Order: sequence, then C-alpha cells, then structure tokens
Amino acid sequence: MWKTVETKIIGRVVIVESPIKTLKETIKSKEWFKGIVLSVTYFEHFGLLKLREHFNDRIDENKLKHLGVEQMIILLYGSGLVDGNTYSKMMEIRKKRNKLVHDPWKQQIELDSQDAEKIIKKAIECLEILGAP
Repeated sequence: MWKTVETKIIGRVVIVESPIKTLKETIKSKEWFKGIVLSVTYFEHFGLLKLREHFNDRIDENKLKHLGVEQMIILLYGSGLVDGNTYSKMMEIRKKRNKLVHDPWKQQIELDSQDAEKIIKKAIECLEILGAP
C-alpha cells in the first residue's frame, strides 16, 4: 500500500511517494542536512500513522497531533510498536537533527559524510519498521 507524505520545504509543498527512495537519493547526492531533517519528518508522519492504526480511535486524535517527535517515539516504544534498538536509533537521529537545526553554525563542523551517511541509513531501517514505502 502506497502512502503519500506531504512535506513543506521553503514555502512550497513537495509530495514524496517513497521516503526511503528520497533518503537514498540524499545519500547519493551527499545532501546530508536534508537527509537527516527529512528523516525526522518522516518518523513523525509514519509514527503517527502507526499509532493511529494501533490505537484505532481509542485515543484522542488531538492528543496524537500535538505529540512532539520525542513523545511520539516514546509512545511507539511503550506501545510495543518498535523495539529498543529502533527506539535508540530514532532518538539518536532526532538528537542529531535538533543539533543541526538549532545550532547551524556547528553544522558545517560536526556533519562529516561518513557519520551522516550512517545516520541516514539508520533512519531508512527505522522507516522500514514503521511501514514506510
């Protein structure tokens, strides 16, 4: 089943049919920052889909919509929808993304290509578990 993800990037909406393919393209084109930021955006989208499916209307939709990414990852783990290894990877990627976005001055220094590629590959593994196409 194909799912469409909408991502807002610099004032325009981009429709992504395959987040995993998109992340693989960021590796190929060495767009590290973009790949890491999109990874967390995809976690949020597919994580919420997984939670909605799991709770099947037994949880207030507004509560789900207002979860932060960290809270959503914790809820995925606490609900048994991801294992400890996936939880750890998602949290690591979220922390890296936050560091890059909130401290862009250090972005150039701290983002080496080998590290960034490993992070994006971990994100792809997590997205596969979340059921992303």
